[in-house]
Amino acid sequence: QQQLKTSSFSSSPTSIDQRMPPLTISVTG
Repeated sequence: QQQLKTSSFSSSPTSIDQRMPPLTISVTG
C-alpha cells in the first residue's frame, strides 16, 4: 500500500498535498 501511495503522490502531488503534506510522504517513504 505504501508503494502505491508513493506512486499516486508522484502522479498527482496536488491531491496528496491537500490531504497530507509531502513532508509526511518523505518521512514515510
